Amino acid sequence: MKRILTAVTFSLILVVSTAWAQTNLAFLSSRSALAAYAVEQARSSALYLYGPGQIGAQQVSPQETWSTSRTSGEVLKFFTNTSIKITVANTKDWVSMFGYVANADGDTLFNGGVSAYPVDGKGGSHLPKFRFTLYLAYTVPIKFDQPVEHAEFWYLDPADGRTVQKVSLYGYGNKVYIQSGFAGRGYVVVTFKDGTQRVYNLKDGGAILSPTVLVAQAESAHIENLLSYRDPTVIQDTIQSYSGTGFNKTYEVVTSHPAWINISVSTTEGVYPIGYWVRAQGSQTWQYNKAASGPPYVPIQFGTGVWYVIPDWNPAQFQEPAPYIPSGESSGGGGGKG
Repeated sequence: MKRILTAVTFSLILVVSTAWAQTNLAFLSSRSALAAYAVEQARSSALYLYGPGQIGAQQVSPQETWSTSRTSGEVLKFFTNTSIKITVANTKDWVSMFGYVANADGDTLFNGGVSAYPVDGKGGSHLPKFRFTLYLAYTVPIKFDQPVEHAEFWYLDPADGRTVQKVSLYGYGNKVYIQSGFAGRGYVVVTFKDGTQRVYNLKDGGAILSPTVLVAQAESAHIENLLSYRDPTVIQDTIQSYSGTGFNKTYEVVTSHPAWINISVSTTEGVYPIGYWVRAQGSQTWQYNKAASGPPYVPIQFGTGVWYVIPDWNPAQFQEPAPYIPSGESSGGGGGKG
């Protein structure tokens, strides 16, 4: 049986809206403004066909280029005035047409595609007329006046304006590519090769944002589980405990003269230390002071200087929680005072 080859011509109608074009980052204030900017930057169009039943050499894809800005209607004339053929062996297979619009650098600004099955009619098989829609490209280029080192998009929460996520943007030379869906939704932060930075607020018409300098200073500061005393006569403290478990404390004692100091430390569950370890600052030797007199107070003699005191507990009554050990690691033996 002889196979009959069929040449099919694709006709289409393109639908796209027109809008006024922006010439700076105001074009990223919304997707609508971005679409207008993309129309203004358009400098070429192309069409091509594909189908699983295609045989033989593919027809050269028709293209058109121009040098100045056009209206959207002028851009669309290429699509509505261009016919393109494909040769197929099986008219039961679908055929797809794809098209795109690009800027002068070849970056895609709009693209779209449509598929259909040939229908039989007078004179043989043909493709029906379609309404072909071009969609704004997933990413669009932003051109700057100098080379870019790095760029980010900061997505802001629509409800409270806080930064939710930072996304690195691909860049090359003085161009940065941003997702069209980011238009009007946050900041574009650009770092240039010379080290300067600009922040564009896409929620405020793409204007350059003037950064705010905030000065921070702590109202107070402390080291967790460390208390400091200067020339005390008595040290009294309570350590939080739950079921005999809690975090021990370190007591720093600063003395300007030799003195006896009464120390009373207990847990919230009423447990007292069995003694106290004491070390002078600069020394590596810990001296042990047994709580021989029993609770609540244990007198300890200090010389002039800075001293560190650590309560010593009966582990059956109070101990620190076990440390987290990642899977695959094991803990070694040994002990210590903190």
